[in-house]
Amino acid sequence: MAKIKIVLALVICLCISLSLSAQNGYHFGTKGGLTIGSQNWNGGERSPLFSYHIAGFVETLDPNLRGSLFAQLGLHNRGSSLGFRGLNFGNNNRSSYRFRNISFQVGAKKVLETAVIGARPYYFVTIRGEYTISNNMREIQDFNTRFLNNNTFPNGIPANFIIEAAFVNPWLYGIGIGGGFQFEGSDYFNTALEFSINPDLNFQYNRLPGQIQGTDALQIRNVSFEVSLVFRFLREIIYTD
Repeated sequence: MAKIKIVLALVICLCISLSLSAQNGYHFGTKGGLTIGSQNWNGGERSPLFSYHIAGFVETLDPNLRGSLFAQLGLHNRGSSLGFRGLNFGNNNRSSYRFRNISFQVGAKKVLETAVIGARPYYFVTIRGEYTISNNMREIQDFNTRFLNNNTFPNGIPANFIIEAAFVNPWLYGIGIGGGFQFEGSDYFNTALEFSINPDLNFQYNRLPGQIQGTDALQIRNVSFEVSLVFRFLREIIYTD
């Protein structure tokens, strides 16, 4: 709870700073692209999930390249995929764990002065909060039930086959670290290519020992790598007497 309060306080401070810094204008736009989702299950990594993300953002002006603040709101798919072979199946079957999350991020960005092939490199850090609007846990459980009915396990049923939507944590928080290349454009429009890694600091799924009879704990944490194409527009505010 203390960590959540600290994150919320930082979000409020950054939002106030963003509002005060935007008095002479601001950048705004959209970004989206490829998401490579990974998950840590009780310390073990799962196969990646390939999906997408899309977001809108606002960013303070930075004419002297001293740094800017930004905020963004978007839809981000988190999850992983898991391949396995059943005794009575003739081919591999792959099950994808998908969580559709609304993500709010605030952060700081720094554009470097040196241009590389007509673009200025930049880097940024963010803090973020997310809310899960949907998941496919019921579908996964139905799939696993059919799989179990067609196979036998001498050492008992694997604990990871017991997946219940009741243990999905709807509220998440985490950080983001990334960078990219901001291309030259007109005074009012330019583009960028951006890369980021986004680890969660709490669990997307958290089942404690004994909450389902005969099962151990199962804790799932998200880590996502994103590649984004960014479209930036300038909204200039001119004051007249």
